[in-house]
Amino acid sequence: MVKKLKEMNSYQLEIPFKIIYFIFAFFTYCNLTFMRPIMSVAVDFVLLFGCLVAIPRLIHWKSYLRTPGLFFAVAFLISFTISAIANVEYGYTDNFKGFIWMGLHFFTLFACDMDRSEKEYQKEFRVLSFFFLAVMLVMSFASLVQLICNYSAELNVADRLILQGLVWGRLWGVFTDPNYGSVFAVIAILFSAYYWGRTKKRWLHVVLGVNVLIQILYIAFSGSRTGLVTLFLCVFSYTFLIAVKRMHHKLSVNILLSLVLAAVLAFTTYGMAVGAKQIGRKTVEIYEEKGPSAEIILPDLVGERDEDIKKDISNRRFDLWKSSVEIFVENPLCGVSFYNLQPYALEEMPETYLVNNDHGRFNNMHNIIFNILSGQGILGMATFLAFMAYTLIFVFRRIFTVEGADYEYLIIMLCCMLASFLSSFFLTDVIYVNSPCSLIFWIFLGYIFHYLRRKELGLIAD
Repeated sequence: MVKKLKEMNSYQLEIPFKIIYFIFAFFTYCNLTFMRPIMSVAVDFVLLFGCLVAIPRLIHWKSYLRTPGLFFAVAFLISFTISAIANVEYGYTDNFKGFIWMGLHFFTLFACDMDRSEKEYQKEFRVLSFFFLAVMLVMSFASLVQLICNYSAELNVADRLILQGLVWGRLWGVFTDPNYGSVFAVIAILFSAYYWGRTKKRWLHVVLGVNVLIQILYIAFSGSRTGLVTLFLCVFSYTFLIAVKRMHHKLSVNILLSLVLAAVLAFTTYGMAVGAKQIGRKTVEIYEEKGPSAEIILPDLVGERDEDIKKDISNRRFDLWKSSVEIFVENPLCGVSFYNLQPYALEEMPETYLVNNDHGRFNNMHNIIFNILSGQGILGMATFLAFMAYTLIFVFRRIFTVEGADYEYLIIMLCCMLASFLSSFFLTDVIYVNSPCSLIFWIFLGYIFHYLRRKELGLIAD
């Protein structure tokens, strides 16, 4: 029996497991499936496949243990556990579930087999990226159809308010939150740009071009400033990093030309998104001036959100971040544990903005730094910052030594990670959640570390 387990080809399970995990993540952020019975089925499948994938990993643990940065991930998980135990009086069920999910992120997504060929992980990347593209093409297109039909719905599902279509002047579409949907759209745009440059098939160029247009339109009508900021910075970063490597001039000229090209493309895509929303509003105004005889159902592209932002540019985030600091000051060493933020605030700090405001009770700070600060205190924050510093140093000391297609393979993953990380400064993402962005971040970080370490060891030919 032991011999059979040792000979088990765990690689055959990797792609199905990761696809199922992505399906579960998209279900969580799709308002057609969120809080529905199918979610329970998806959870069971993820956990089942997670256990199957974990068995051969445990048998060959030495190879996975050599994953660069895994020490920091383990240290962060230990910090999370300490915080959960120290605050068990405020709740433990959600923290236990959070521990399981975080363990899956670190040990079944991030950790890579350092003896496995990089070609195998590149194959995984192609499958996962095309799957992501296909899902986003369908979801964003369906959302735009709802916009055209002026569809709007506010549903109560399991005591949760679920919004669909065009609500409050924003296109939620089939996403549970237009902010998340817009960031997913940015990643889909990056994938499209990457494959556009790697294929000579005209039909695929057409599909990828249409997909870019659809994703930009979704970002435009989602009303998400997070999406716009992420779009600009990611397009700029991807264009610059690719261009500076392809140009054959002196380094100073390379950098200057690459900066100009990156700025032009970033401002162009940003302008397309902003312009599309303005054209939509202007079109509605023209039809409204014609009166009832226009015989057209006009979408409401102006909502209360615009007025709210004028009053508070952070849209309540500054108040939440202040609340995080208040909680941290009272619990500086290990915080109150992320999943106990609301229970702790209700019992110990009922006047803090997190649970005392005119909008409703929040359960997080909508920012990765402030979530960790109040959730895991100094221990968690120190570990997280050390992990980020290690990642930046490890990657940027090595990535520019890679040439050709492999370099572009690493850059597209790095820019998708950037999109995920940027969104985490305005949303709850990367850690503590099962979102497509968090999966993208941890899977791709593992792939990048795996490739660069094997190249450093001379296991990849130049």
